[in-house]
Amino acid sequence: MDKLTPDDLVENSTLFIHPDVFLSAEQNKLILEKHITRQEIPDYFFGKDLWA
Repeated sequence: MDKLTPDDLVENSTLFIHPDVFLSAEQNKLILEKHITRQEIPDYFFGKDLWA
């Protein structure tokens, strides 16, 4: 996530992210302040076999 601003996030929501996405300390702080749950999407959702 390159540019994450407070306006991009909805309070008390869930953010679904790919396992290879790493958030900065500032982004993590923003997520905590807005009471957002982070949910990692499992790798198998991105497998080639799933979409063939």
